[in-house]
Amino acid sequence: MTSPHRNRGLSTLEMAFVLVITGLLVAISVGRASLPSYPRDGSDAQALAALQREVFDAVLEYARRYHRLPCADGNIGAGLDPDGREGAGELGCGDVSANRLGHVPFRTLGLDAPSADEARLYTRLRYAVYRSGAVDLTSAQPPSWQQDAAPRMLPGDGPYAGRGAFLRALRLAAAQPRDDTNPYLTGDDGPLGTLDCVGNKRPNVAFLVLSTGVRDADLDGDLFDGPHTPLTVNSRCFAAPGTPTTEHYDDTVIAIGFDRLAGELLTVGRR
Repeated sequence: MTSPHRNRGLSTLEMAFVLVITGLLVAISVGRASLPSYPRDGSDAQALAALQREVFDAVLEYARRYHRLPCADGNIGAGLDPDGREGAGELGCGDVSANRLGHVPFRTLGLDAPSADEARLYTRLRYAVYRSGAVDLTSAQPPSWQQDAAPRMLPGDGPYAGRGAFLRALRLAAAQPRDDTNPYLTGDDGPLGTLDCVGNKRPNVAFLVLSTGVRDADLDGDLFDGPHTPLTVNSRCFAAPGTPTTEHYDDTVIAIGFDRLAGELLTVGRR
């Protein structure tokens, strides 16, 4: 005997309930799809962030060892290829107004020569350092290995020789009024105020490493965004570290001030 309920269809109330649930699910999925997202290529973003941190740490280690900061690789501009050494060719760091901003001097820092893929990432980094007539943080005589084809650390370079002089230079730099011809920070569009290189000028820094991120977020044809575009050898204003990624900005800055760098130097031997 056939049950009278086996082939019964959905009632009007049940059908309405199904339609309501289906509509809610569709609305949620559409809503999620329409939320703004600021994609980063996962592998490139991670590799670029790791390289930026490696360079920053290498500059700290260089400062601990040689009690000076390297100037930037000044081979920047039309027809010039970065060679990974500080300064510009045989001129070295040159006058204090030169080589404040440029490519990363990876050979000077003792970092390995980059592979083809790493070389592509290096083009997305810039290094800036404080140099003025009153205080030039790159002024000490560089170690002789910087001129070698294969950079190496010299065993005779002790970690304490000249440290006091460098600490005094950092204290003097910290006491100087802000110098707009040297790298300085602006806000973060958050607690530190707006990204405004004119109306929100914050302190100078000892050095910084800037990364473009992996996309041209502001769609201006230049990978650098925000206050970093257009980036030239005369650029001095940089977004504060921690500035969030947005639809129109994905650069990152790692920077260190004079007092904090002095603190880093004083930790040698206590790690």
